[in-house]
Amino acid sequence: MKSTNTPQSSKAGLPLVDPAPSSAASDEEEYRELVENINQGLFVVEHGILKLISHHAMRMFGYSRQEMLGMKAWELVCGEKADEIQKCFIKKTDETYTAQWEVECRRKDGSLFWAEMSLRGSSNGRVYGSVVDITLRKAITEAHSMNEKRLTLALQSTKAGLWDWDMKTDEMVFDTYWADMLGYTLDELEPCLATWKSMVHPDDITLFQKALEDYLQGRKPLYRCAFRMKTKTGDWLYILGSGMITDYDKAGNPIRMVGTHQNITKQKNSEKQLREINATKDKLFSIIAHDLRSPYNAQLGFLETLLEEESPYSPGERKRIIHYLYNSTRQSFALLDNLLIWSRANAGKIAFRPQVLLVAQLFEDVTEIQRYSAQAKNITIEFSLPDDNMEVTADSEMTDTILRNLVSNAIKFTPEGGCITLSAMQGDPLHTVIKVTDNGVGIPAERVPLLFDAESNYSTVGTQQERGTGLGLIVCREFVERNGGKIWVQSAPGKGSTFYFTLNSTLNSPVCYQSCIHNFSEIFQHINGNKQLYRDFHDRVIPQFKDCHKHASTELIQAFIGILQQIATLHRIVPLQNFCGVIAKSLQADDRNQINICFTEFEKLIGQMELLMPDLT
Repeated sequence: MKSTNTPQSSKAGLPLVDPAPSSAASDEEEYRELVENINQGLFVVEHGILKLISHHAMRMFGYSRQEMLGMKAWELVCGEKADEIQKCFIKKTDETYTAQWEVECRRKDGSLFWAEMSLRGSSNGRVYGSVVDITLRKAITEAHSMNEKRLTLALQSTKAGLWDWDMKTDEMVFDTYWADMLGYTLDELEPCLATWKSMVHPDDITLFQKALEDYLQGRKPLYRCAFRMKTKTGDWLYILGSGMITDYDKAGNPIRMVGTHQNITKQKNSEKQLREINATKDKLFSIIAHDLRSPYNAQLGFLETLLEEESPYSPGERKRIIHYLYNSTRQSFALLDNLLIWSRANAGKIAFRPQVLLVAQLFEDVTEIQRYSAQAKNITIEFSLPDDNMEVTADSEMTDTILRNLVSNAIKFTPEGGCITLSAMQGDPLHTVIKVTDNGVGIPAERVPLLFDAESNYSTVGTQQERGTGLGLIVCREFVERNGGKIWVQSAPGKGSTFYFTLNSTLNSPVCYQSCIHNFSEIFQHINGNKQLYRDFHDRVIPQFKDCHKHASTELIQAFIGILQQIATLHRIVPLQNFCGVIAKSLQADDRNQINICFTEFEKLIGQMELLMPDLT
C-alpha cells in the first residue's frame, strides 16, 4: 500500500499545495487549479517564516516564489498593526487560534494596498493564512463614509431633518434632526407616513398632497412644498419639504423616496415683515399723496376766496366755509398725528411704559377730546362701568391713542342724534375688556377681516362724507398687542358696531411689578454698534430665551434672568436690569401674564437684532 500526503487546509478550508507528491496526479492538479484560481492569496508560516505560498499571493505582492519563500511573514505588513501581527506569527499556536485584521501591506515595488488577513493555528505549530486585496472595497467604504459625513454636516449646517419613506408599506424612518425640529424624540414618533400627515396643518393638507402627487405623476421634477407642521408644544412651524424617488421595482414602480425637512419659520416671518414694511411704505405714500394733499388743496381754494376783497359769499356762507375749514384742518391734524405715531411705532421708537390706569379717567379724557366733534353731530357719549374704581395696567399714551381712534371712528360713522357707549367689564381674572359701541352704519361682514390689516388699504367715508385712511385701526391693533391684549369687532350693516379690546387687569398684578419702564429701544441702541454685546446676546441670551420661552419652566426662566443680569451689569444697561427685576418679581408671584408680556417685548427686540448690519455678526 502506498502512503499519501494530504494537503494542509487554509482557514477557508481550501488545500495548500505541498511539494510532496500525491498518490493521484490528477487530484493534485485539480487541487492546484482550485487554489490558484480563488480570489485570495494563501500561505503557510512556520516560526514566522513563509513556507508555502500560492500563485495569487505572489501576484498580489509582486514577488516570485523563490523571493517569498524564507521571508519573514510580517515584513509584508506595515502600519500600526505590524508589531501585533509579528507576535502572532512567531508565537506558539494550536488549532483553536484564529485572528483577522484589515491591514496595510507593502508590495515589492514599495506600493501599499489594503488587505484582509486571516490566520488559523494548527496542532503542528504552523500558521495557515489567507489574504484578500480589499483596496477597492476600502475605498468604496471610505467614500460611502465620507458621503455620510458630508450629508450629516450638510444636514447639521442647514438644520435639516431626514426622512426615508418605504412607499409599499408606508413605513418611514425619521432622523434625530427631523424629530427634534418638532420637539420630539424618535421614541415618541410612530415610524409611518400617517405620523407625518397627522402633524400637517389642516389647511395645508391639500397643498401638501398636491405637491406630492405632482411629483409622483411626473408633472414636477422634484417634490418640494412649504407647509405648516404642529410641534409637540402645539406651536406651528413652517416646513420646507423636499424629496425624490431613489428606488424602483422591476416593473418601474417607485418603492422608496428620501428627502429632507427644513424649518423656514424665520424666513416666512421675515417675508411677512417685508410685506408689511412694503405695505406700510405704500400706505404712507398713499396718505401723503391723497389724504393729506387733497384736503389742503380744497382749503387753499376756500381761503383764497375768503381773502378776496369782493367776496361772493354772504356772512352765513362765509361762516359755513370757516366751519368746514375748521373741521377739515382738525381731521388733517388727527391724520397727521396718527401718521407720526404709526411711523414711530413701526420704527420701534415708542417706549412701552405700563402703569396702573383708572378706566373712568380714560373715558373722561377721551370724551373731552372728542366733545366738539360729537356736539357737531348731536351725538351723545355715555359711560358704563361696573365699578368707578376699575383699573387696568397699560401704557397710558398708547391707551389714550387707542380710545381716541375708536371714539373718533364711532363719531364718524354714527348719524346725527346717535349714541356712543364706552363700557368695561372683567373678562377673566387677568384681563379687562373695554368696549366702544355705536348705533351707526355698521360694517359689511366681508370687510371686517380687512380692518386691522395694513396690506388691505381698506377705508370708507363717514355719514357726513368724513374721509378716513384705515390707519387709526392699524395703530390700535399694534398698540393693543404691544400691551399684551387683543382687539376685535362685532358689526352688522345698519345696526352699528362694537369694538372690543383687552388690557391687563390689576387684580392679580401688583403695581410694583408693572411700573418698570420696558424701554427696549434704549436696550437696542446699546446693542447696535457694540459687537461684543451683540455676540453676548446672540450666543448666550437668545438660545436661553428660546429654551425658556418654549418650555416656560421656572428653572429655565431663572437661568435666563441670571444671564441677563450678568450682561446688564457687565455693560451697565440700566433698562435691562429693570427688565430682569420685572421678570424676577413676576416669577416670584407666579404672574404668568406679566411674564408673557415681557417675553413678547423681548421677542421684538430679537427681531430688531436680526435686522442689524452683517458686520455685527
